[in-house]
Amino acid sequence: MQALRGKVERVVVLGPIAAIDNVWEDEIETHYPWQCSVETFDTQWVANEHLPITRGVCFYLLNYDKVSRRQRIKGKWEHPYWAEIEEFDPDLIILDESHRCKSAGAVRSQKLWRYVRARRDKRGDGRPFVYLLTGTPQSKGYIDFFAQYRIMDADIFGTAKHYFEDRYCIYGRGREKFKVVRYRNKRELLKKINSHAFIITKDKALDLPPVLDPTFIHTPLPPRARKLYMEMAEDMVTWIEKGEEPITAANAGAKRIRLQQIAGGFTTDGKQIHDEKVKYLKDRLEDLCEAGENVLVYARFLPEVRAAHEAAQRAGYTAFAISGSTPARDRKDQIREFQRSTKPIALVFQVSTGSLAYNL
Repeated sequence: MQALRGKVERVVVLGPIAAIDNVWEDEIETHYPWQCSVETFDTQWVANEHLPITRGVCFYLLNYDKVSRRQRIKGKWEHPYWAEIEEFDPDLIILDESHRCKSAGAVRSQKLWRYVRARRDKRGDGRPFVYLLTGTPQSKGYIDFFAQYRIMDADIFGTAKHYFEDRYCIYGRGREKFKVVRYRNKRELLKKINSHAFIITKDKALDLPPVLDPTFIHTPLPPRARKLYMEMAEDMVTWIEKGEEPITAANAGAKRIRLQQIAGGFTTDGKQIHDEKVKYLKDRLEDLCEAGENVLVYARFLPEVRAAHEAAQRAGYTAFAISGSTPARDRKDQIREFQRSTKPIALVFQVSTGSLAYNL
């Protein structure tokens, strides 16, 4: 709409790698009703070539990691990709999965709000506009809104985080002195948040598929793995084999990870402890493949991703494994194959890679 009003000609879209490479390119071609040019940090093309041109709108797509990336040039640290945004001079900035900018002290958050404020002051027309898109704006509470809203409009909550905290946050005592335990002036806070937001609830999202009830398949640990699990839980140390280096945990967080690895069946370096989960998975996948069902498999650790990928192939699936090391172009091709193929396909995701921005 802003483009049709003649207010937007250059649009910067910032988001996670998965959103930029796999969603925005396709969505622009599907939903933007005119011909436009699309650029990334290394490519440029024309979208919707068969449609008429309108006002020469150009989209520049860039992932958050590149915005924060810096390099030393002539003895100074510089952010080369940020310089490209400044040169592009956008009329509109879209932050997809904007909760990635919820940390007020992060480089991307600081640079974004400072740039938006300075550019609006110079232009004097209220641009660039800023749109925040996210389904999880406040995973840690209302304080997550501060940095995101500061980018959108620094006049809403101001520019200093401690003023927001003094006005709205109550911190705990002792061990919880750095944790917000409740909020004050909550009615005022929610009024400010809601007056600058469009909230789409489940009943308004008419095109969402029905929610599937989960089926839990309990996988008992074999005796040896159970022994290792209990030793780690109680002593924070265990031995896979006698004479080898022990598996240790320096703190409660590390212990939790080690317990998850033991339950999954693999050590950090990929040594297999047991194969119970893999066997249960393969057995279930064989039934689903026989029924012609597409399947998504999520696993946290890379050895589990590789094992699940192999199990899916043995079950008869055309299977793809997508982790942080999978090239962006390969991810896009694999997602498209999953969406369009008439044969059953299994996508095996590493959780940290496939938990956001995939349109399946």
